[in-house]
Amino acid sequence: MQRTFFINLFLLVFINLLVKPFWILGVNVGVQNAVGPESYGVFFALLNFSYLFQLLLDLGMQSYNYREVARNPKSYQSNFAHLALLKAAFSLLFILVVYVGGKFFMHYNDSYLELLVWIGVSLILNSYLLFLRSNLGGLQLYKWDSLASVLDKILMILFVGALLWGGITERPFEIIWFAWAQVAAFAITCVFLFLVLLAHSGMPRFCFEKKLLWSLLKKGSPYALLTLLMTAYNRLDGVMLEKLLTDGALQAGIYAQAFKFFEASNMMAFLVAGLLLPLFSKMLSKKEDVLPILFWANRFLLVPAVVLSFMVAAYSEHITLFLFEEQTESTTQVLALLMLSFIPVSVGYIYGTLLTANGNLRFLNSIALLGLVLNISLNVALIPTLKAEGAAWATLCTQWLVVLGQFVYAKIKFKITLQINLVIRISLWLILVLLMAAFSTLSALPWVFAIVLFFLVGIILSLALGLFSLKDFKAALVLKD
Repeated sequence: MQRTFFINLFLLVFINLLVKPFWILGVNVGVQNAVGPESYGVFFALLNFSYLFQLLLDLGMQSYNYREVARNPKSYQSNFAHLALLKAAFSLLFILVVYVGGKFFMHYNDSYLELLVWIGVSLILNSYLLFLRSNLGGLQLYKWDSLASVLDKILMILFVGALLWGGITERPFEIIWFAWAQVAAFAITCVFLFLVLLAHSGMPRFCFEKKLLWSLLKKGSPYALLTLLMTAYNRLDGVMLEKLLTDGALQAGIYAQAFKFFEASNMMAFLVAGLLLPLFSKMLSKKEDVLPILFWANRFLLVPAVVLSFMVAAYSEHITLFLFEEQTESTTQVLALLMLSFIPVSVGYIYGTLLTANGNLRFLNSIALLGLVLNISLNVALIPTLKAEGAAWATLCTQWLVVLGQFVYAKIKFKITLQINLVIRISLWLILVLLMAAFSTLSALPWVFAIVLFFLVGIILSLALGLFSLKDFKAALVLKD
């Protein structure tokens, strides 16, 4: 285990816990309440439609660059300019494809198309932000990467908060303002990160070689395919809801209300995966044993993920009533299902990241393709009758299929052995947390206090059963790199 990794992991978690809850539960929910579920549902559907073409923005560059820079820091100098050029060219293609697809295939009206273009621009800038962060992570500039993980959200809080509550305009909040604020926040963050890279690693060489461009494109293609497949089965729900139902915008809005809470939880696991990828890549290149880090990451993500998922599922009605002005029974059910999906997503970030670092892209693409086929099939079957809840069931089933495939393959590939004693303790802990979720809502305590108590007891039970040891933290902080 690497001391630097753990110190920066704790820093990353601390910074994000300070910023992300207010961003999601304050500003983002404020936007949804200000514009209403139908208007936000349109934004959500257009965002998900744009995400389907994110392949053109990434082309596997982010994951490939993480892995390569971590293995060989000198590759930053030679690859940066070429990858930035490829991203610029394909960004133009992306915005063209999104606009043409929206106008001629989805038949969006002019107001939808204007919003779609601004969403597309924000996704382009976000892809550059992730590309810059892949260099920070690969170069192990974890402190700056931790700051980068929240800087755009801090700016969004300032921009959107001023529009919502600052009294700077008398007009009601418009959803397109949200898109404009995202564009501004991402642009400022990208400029800042580029200056950080210049200060720490110098100016990259801006010379272009056709052979190297083609080589990078070819090497990134498996990662690009994986990005496409995973994005598709994660983002098709909102698009299909909007198109398959007569009240599609409303149902997409209901799904979006619950999805934001799921997305907020997902952010933390995603950030941890961003730290694990360069670390796994570097350790595997040196033929070091990654299993201690793997087991530690399992417990670090799984314990809070299970407690949080069961807690939110149990109190989904109270949470949605508190957060949303236009809440429905469907929102409550969708939130519960999506939060149960957060458990396999968290585990997938660990094993999927390990297999990505090891270069097992063929398998990852195969299991992602199966996930996509299952997701589309379930959405087509369930959405017409169950609407937003049907899309949530499709997500839950898809995520479990993908993560089980990843786990089994990693177990075989890395010869991971399961200790019977540990399996028994985990099973006992899961049963206790599940029972606590089932009976905690019967408590006479105010629901906010009950939620806090639920979370604390769930963590304490994990400590009591030895799933998570405080000694791990102490040991991690005293280890040398």
